[in-house]
Amino acid sequence: MKTSISLKNIMLPGFAFYQLFTLPSIIRRNRKNFSFCKTCNYNCLLENEYLYIIDKLYEKAINNYKKVLRQNPMCSLAWNNLSLIYYLSENFTNAIESAKNVIMLNNSTLVLKFTYCNLGILYFDKNKTRCAIQYLKKANEIETENIYIDLIAKALLILTFSHNQKNYT
Repeated sequence: MKTSISLKNIMLPGFAFYQLFTLPSIIRRNRKNFSFCKTCNYNCLLENEYLYIIDKLYEKAINNYKKVLRQNPMCSLAWNNLSLIYYLSENFTNAIESAKNVIMLNNSTLVLKFTYCNLGILYFDKNKTRCAIQYLKKANEIETENIYIDLIAKALLILTFSHNQKNYT
């Protein structure tokens, strides 16, 4: 049964905006206060990627992140952002593969939490609700000092779980 609700249409635009646009500007202003991306010099915070995304020029954004990852394949934030862009361009296979790199690296709890949320949304949209719930539960197990991502992770889990309950009652 195809779901009538799409988290991509409800939650992802705001969540992607936070990850790709708001978070990088916060990091640029407060680099000393952020403990992720320990392996890079924050060149993963590409200045104008949001313009490509708004204009749906996903290939340009993807190519730019691939360049960053060729320079530093250990950058979990770049892998997460690449995964998001693949997801927005509906290339789900590459979105999952990029997200798995973040999980494998496991060098940033905040980025890992973002990635688990992204995977939860992706699997929900693919009508794999049980898998979505598993990833969203993993996201909620990670403690961060970022109240927004903590609240978003909880809201995503509640929304997905309640949708799952409605389909089985």
